[in-house]
Amino acid sequence: MRGVMVLAVVSIAFICPAIIFAENDMQGNGSTPDVSIPPGMEARKVNNDVTILMPKGAKMHQRNATTFILESAEEFSSRKFVEVDRRLQKLEAENVELKKEIDELKTRVNEAREPADETNATEVY
Repeated sequence: MRGVMVLAVVSIAFICPAIIFAENDMQGNGSTPDVSIPPGMEARKVNNDVTILMPKGAKMHQRNATTFILESAEEFSSRKFVEVDRRLQKLEAENVELKKEIDELKTRVNEAREPADETNATEVY
């Protein structure tokens, strides 16, 4: 168990793209440091003096006051795939419902057109 804790701390320090100590780089207005944030990343403020640059949507758990565990790339990607799969299933179900509604509306329009066509055909002089 101790090896897992050491691995977690080391992975936070070395796998995480950057750890920015905001106290020295912080602008006077209290905003995030003047660092360009790459696409797909976000600067998340951990404590009052530390900002961590991490992937957008990544989950971070706090063990104690000084230890933070960032989810692994496998956990992050599998969680994202599950979310995308759930959204895709929802969209497919909505698509089926919309197709049914379109078919129903088409039949209503065709039924409404049929009596109008019949009255036009009989009123020819």
